[in-house]
Amino acid sequence: MLRGSVRPFVIAAVTTLVIAVLLALPDLITQDGADAWDSLFTERNTLWYFCEPPQIDRFIRQPSDTYSNLGFLFVGVVMLGFAQRDRKSRAPTFIVRNWIWSVLYGWALVLTFLGSGFFHASLTWFGEWIDLVAVFAVGWLPVVVNFHRLQEAQGPQTSSRWLWLAVYLALWLLSSYSIFRVKAWFTFPAVLGLIGLSSVWVQVRCGTRRSRGWMMGSIGLTLLAIMWFVFDIKRIGCDPESWFQPHAMWHLTNAAAAGCFYGFMRRVG
Repeated sequence: MLRGSVRPFVIAAVTTLVIAVLLALPDLITQDGADAWDSLFTERNTLWYFCEPPQIDRFIRQPSDTYSNLGFLFVGVVMLGFAQRDRKSRAPTFIVRNWIWSVLYGWALVLTFLGSGFFHASLTWFGEWIDLVAVFAVGWLPVVVNFHRLQEAQGPQTSSRWLWLAVYLALWLLSSYSIFRVKAWFTFPAVLGLIGLSSVWVQVRCGTRRSRGWMMGSIGLTLLAIMWFVFDIKRIGCDPESWFQPHAMWHLTNAAAAGCFYGFMRRVG
């Protein structure tokens, strides 16, 4: 029987494999599967701004950019597994005491898998909206968690978690409402900058030698993800016929960055 820290990773791996197979089946057995999207949602040609060209005759119109979202699913299920274990633990560390953050972070990443995966599979306006809502769900959470941790450094306050949960939900809802009113080139870098700055602040105030590497890994992977995003938009190294796509790497490195940040959360203490 699996024990300890191994179990969440095994469960996540099995879950990801099963979902990958289920995701591939409609694309393999359905002819003219793209008609399903046409009958349900209105497309916009302006959404096709990725290196990977749309295959409009397939159920999954951008295979690489779609399947790469499985990285978010894997990391999210790992977090949910740790959250389940932390609920039964008496360890005094911040993330164990506040296991609700693991739950929210895990589900936010699962939502990102669903939203971004649906967007790249369908290339519809509705898919883009769901994708961006999920991005904000994932983006704001590390910022709020960091500030919650900094507040607890002043002295544990068990009631403060509900205040920070309310702040997180308010930021997420406000961002989701203003998705197409505020330019993404401003909001996303601002959120990423807040994650980096607040993480460094937490490391200085509350960090350990073990947490430092995870923080640096998270920041480094985030910068690498931004590089892949720019490569995709600017068509740098773009090969439309290849399975290796810059935007797919953007997904995978972001998922890895989220995993590193979670490792940082668990080791801050």
